[in-house]
Amino acid sequence: MNRKRGNILALLCFISYFHYSQSQSVIIIQPGPSEGKDARVWSLSPNGNFPDHLYTKANAWTWNGEFGIERTFIEFDLSPVTKNMIISEVLLSFYYHSLPGNPEQTNAGDNRILISRTIESWSENSITWDNQPETTNLHQVEVPPSSFPQQNCTDIDVTSLIDDALNYNENYFSFLVRIKDEMTYRRFAQASSDHLTPEKRPKLEIFYDCFVDLGNDTTICSSDTINLSAGPYFSEYLWSTGNTDSITEISSNGIFWVQVVDDFGCIASDSIQIYFLPDPATILNLGPDTIICTGDSILLNPESDFQIFYGRMIDG
Repeated sequence: MNRKRGNILALLCFISYFHYSQSQSVIIIQPGPSEGKDARVWSLSPNGNFPDHLYTKANAWTWNGEFGIERTFIEFDLSPVTKNMIISEVLLSFYYHSLPGNPEQTNAGDNRILISRTIESWSENSITWDNQPETTNLHQVEVPPSSFPQQNCTDIDVTSLIDDALNYNENYFSFLVRIKDEMTYRRFAQASSDHLTPEKRPKLEIFYDCFVDLGNDTTICSSDTINLSAGPYFSEYLWSTGNTDSITEISSNGIFWVQVVDDFGCIASDSIQIYFLPDPATILNLGPDTIICTGDSILLNPESDFQIFYGRMIDG
């Protein structure tokens, strides 16, 4: 019976060296009529539903002498944002609609707006003034008033609002646009996702760094293999082994790297060093099993270059 292998390799080294690199890219979300989700609610029609309006409008005005308020809810699909992304900045842009009317719906008055995040879901085809979703004031954004009637409203920093949505594990970003002080006569009038001109629809730009992490440099037994995974978040993979899958199998010593590209052109890479320890059963020789008398001793010599030994006596 061979009882000598024991726990001679009980101590393995796991050293934390990180070698990854990352680059910045941008996700542009600018949905159209079919995939966009925005709707206007109106206090003078508390049960009315207005899902296909061409305006993103926040308004405090009078209709036939009666005061009313209009607000807009907009949702952006954040599913393109994955766990391998570090968001640095998110910018929201609105564009003046350029739709003539009688009278034309232009920016007017002290029309500074507030943009806040919803904390309830809503349906584009059923939202009304009376059932509009609850919102939170946390990190809400105030936008200064327009300088002229046909002004665009671009590059609004909504990074904190997006961070909040992602921290709550929401795969969408829904916000309310309303006049800060809802008193006559103040209007914010921009194009909606239903506008006929694609370039004028509301746009969300998510600037981010992508990364891939293969983990720590690792030492394992030579009889084992190890699978390195770059994660499922990329569209292209290239390993130093020549493999182009997300996972590659390693069975020899070396420094291995992977380069990845995501759907938006962001490139990242990482490397890892793998060392396989020799199998002690193939290089150690303590001689044949031996029986000695009680009180005697025997010198065991592994005759190897191992610097750490672990031995134990077994009472047979």
